[in-house]
Amino acid sequence: MVAVQLPEAREIDTRRRIFQAYPDAREQQPPLNTELAIEGIVGLLQGSDPDFSDVSLDAGGVPAFHRRVYEHTCTIPRGETRTYHEIAKALGASSAAHSVAQAIARNPYMLIVPCHRVLEAGNTPTDSRPTAG
Repeated sequence: MVAVQLPEAREIDTRRRIFQAYPDAREQQPPLNTELAIEGIVGLLQGSDPDFSDVSLDAGGVPAFHRRVYEHTCTIPRGETRTYHEIAKALGASSAAHSVAQAIARNPYMLIVPCHRVLEAGNTPTDSRPTAG
């Protein structure tokens, strides 16, 4: 799986966005890996706590630092959050909070990599300000 996209309000808009990002994409029956991801995302949106550990992600086009950020983000327990700085520090790059923020903002695996658990310092999930992810 190279990316996750939630549907737009209109199917044609969803298809347009997919083909803009992946011009060579072809419609086909989803492979088992994708089915696992779909089932997990549907469950998450219905309030369950799915385990995405069996979903393999194709990170071939993802920069190495971003991959490290995503791997660490997946270890954040449900109901908890971390700041960009905390993630950077955990990765041994305490001065790289801005780079963590960029990685989170570019997360191609939304919901599977729970970027919504990573916040700007001083931000809380109940703030009205938008956060990446």
